[in-house]
Amino acid sequence: MSVLDYPQAQAQPQGRKSQLDLHLGAKFVQNLWTPARHHALYGGRGSAKSWSVASFLTVVGGQEMKKIVCARQFQNSIRDSSKALIEKRILSLGFGGHYKVTDQYITHVETKSEFSFVGLERNIDSIRSLEGADIVWVEEARTIRAKSMEVLLPTVRSPGSFFIWTWNPEKPSDPVDYYFRNTKEGPPPRSLVTFVECADNPYFYQTELPEERETLRKGNYERYKHVWEGGYDTAADSKVFPNCTTGIVPVPLDCPPRYGLDFGFGTDPSFIVKLYLIEAIKTIYIAAEGTGRVPMDQLPTLIRSVVDSDYDLVKADSSQPGTLNFLMRAVSQTSSEPRRVQVPLSPASTSCRDTRSSSIRNASKCAMRRGFTRL
Repeated sequence: MSVLDYPQAQAQPQGRKSQLDLHLGAKFVQNLWTPARHHALYGGRGSAKSWSVASFLTVVGGQEMKKIVCARQFQNSIRDSSKALIEKRILSLGFGGHYKVTDQYITHVETKSEFSFVGLERNIDSIRSLEGADIVWVEEARTIRAKSMEVLLPTVRSPGSFFIWTWNPEKPSDPVDYYFRNTKEGPPPRSLVTFVECADNPYFYQTELPEERETLRKGNYERYKHVWEGGYDTAADSKVFPNCTTGIVPVPLDCPPRYGLDFGFGTDPSFIVKLYLIEAIKTIYIAAEGTGRVPMDQLPTLIRSVVDSDYDLVKADSSQPGTLNFLMRAVSQTSSEPRRVQVPLSPASTSCRDTRSSSIRNASKCAMRRGFTRL
């Protein structure tokens, strides 16, 4: 659905001479461009929740002056925020000349709209500094704590101000899920609560996701319902590889080990796996693994608990370039030759990294993935 088909969305951003033709899923257009205090969008993977909200905010920021805050519970640095996504949408929509991007903020040159990016975990009192915000987007809202919501909700009180909440459901008891979906009274006044799925993403079938979706549907249907259909995670400890056994597998001499590394975020653990891909018997043999919620300076120790040598090749997702650079420096200071670390040409699909099972899945995918470039 083009936003031009919806009356509330037809105002053009300042400085935009040609007509904007932005296509979003119909549910996103109806939810985001209908006036409300709370815009709640929940559902499974591939629905383009973050992409759609980033597009909406980019357009709105160019229409009139707005103070826009992009918040999440866990944000160790600006790299963990939605800033990079906002920047991509600005460029894709042709607004590059109208926004000024700095290390911490994004500002519209004509309207003076400002985007800021905050984490709520480390200093909850900093939430009170959000007074005066016009729009607050709470991304990955499933992880937001009840205390953060208690402070955040009354702080954002300017006339016409509103919240956008996006999340993949995990448990009905999660604060954001309880607030909008599971109270006896129903959602709070002036709330638009919308379920979205991959069918609401007009670009879903132009990605690599349909094959991943079908593979999980056939291999682990219970997990599929949670990951792709937005159902609650009723089996958080279910196996990623359902057709597996425990035991020792003879490894051919000409079969080298492969290492995959998935970085933890917030409360999620980091995970490194050593596996053998034995093609002759169509077997993936996971020989060793290491996991833990460790600070960055302890990551080399976690890695060394699994790899055989500092000369081994380790493949990792590219979602944390700062962490990768740190590892390269740390290992080069303690080894005669730095450990070889490679990252994908494009970021691995790691949008669901909130359980041990998803971490081993991502690490295993990195270990087996082709198309890497050396750091």
